[in-house]
Amino acid sequence: MPPLDLRSIALTLALSSAALTLMLWFVSRDRDHPIAGLRLWVLGAGMIALGMALNALQDVAPDIATRGAANVFITTSIAVVWSGVRAFQGRTAALVWPISVAILIFAMSLATLYLWPSFRWRVVLFSLMTGVAALATGIAFFRERRRYLLVAARFGGAPLLLLGVLMFARAWEALMNPNTPTSLTPTPINVLTYLLGGLVLLASITAMMMLVHGVRSAQLREMAFSDPLTGALSRRGLFARLPSWLAEYSRAPTVAVIDANGFKTVNDQLGHEAGDEMLRLLATSFRAEASADRLFARIGGDEFALLCPDESQCGDALALARDRCEAALDRRFPATIRPRPAFSAGLARIETASAEGVTAALKLADQRMYAEKRALQSMRATPDTLAAAGATR
Repeated sequence: MPPLDLRSIALTLALSSAALTLMLWFVSRDRDHPIAGLRLWVLGAGMIALGMALNALQDVAPDIATRGAANVFITTSIAVVWSGVRAFQGRTAALVWPISVAILIFAMSLATLYLWPSFRWRVVLFSLMTGVAALATGIAFFRERRRYLLVAARFGGAPLLLLGVLMFARAWEALMNPNTPTSLTPTPINVLTYLLGGLVLLASITAMMMLVHGVRSAQLREMAFSDPLTGALSRRGLFARLPSWLAEYSRAPTVAVIDANGFKTVNDQLGHEAGDEMLRLLATSFRAEASADRLFARIGGDEFALLCPDESQCGDALALARDRCEAALDRRFPATIRPRPAFSAGLARIETASAEGVTAALKLADQRMYAEKRALQSMRATPDTLAAAGATR
């Protein structure tokens, strides 16, 4: 049986890495919806591909390229991916770390190639640096906290932790063996390093793509399920969230329908931009009272819905939001606006924990909201009518 050709393995892994890098680069071209850290990941993946390609040229190209630059690219690529993970998670990218790693690895490569030629110590130092970088990057992946990204983050982090252990094992074997074989000798540790190490790096690039896909999917859900004007859930988003919400809060769920009073007057007297601002102020007031156990959505032009686990929570939220909203509206809109911008609300119990039950409750709450609106209009009309009658006497 012919020995394993490690050059072929390295070249195959390099081509695979290059293909995945191109896919990452293509995704990064979307400038309208940028993803933090993605450009660093493209750079890191490209460096992995280049490092593996140079490794495949050992004993063909000069040592400074195949044993020096290749080591620099591979180890630094992992540090660049680490910076990309931090940026992706909203933390400081800390580019000083990959730059320092590149300088240190290059200096060690020059020293062990020309000043103090020693393949053994080159393996030891390179393996230790790569192991540290792999462990740090694997831990960074595991620090991802967004639930919909956890599987992808674990897929990227676990192999890197394994690579870190593997590189430490390689460093230990080289340290204990004065006659360390060359990296192209098909020893068990070399085969593991090329095969498993290369596959681990491919898995990391794949994990980056999975994370990007997860973020893109979340962005699409956000656009589909959120109201762009107010930031509240859209009607579609509300009904998409209903099954899980009703399953958790099925004892006495209540819905409130809220309608903006004076919206048409604001639109007519101050313009549609002022009307939009009125809706945003109303939505902001209710979102300030929203919590993990409540759903708030815009279900029509100037109508909103608030779902709470019970009626008392809905009543408390309406009272607090009313005070906050009316104060904000009084500050924003002139006193000449009549009727004064405000809102009316109606509550209804969700009798059946289903979409049909919510639809029925929305209809009933809507009727009660309009009854409150008519009552407010009649109360406002009475003083105006009396004033008019007095003026004619």
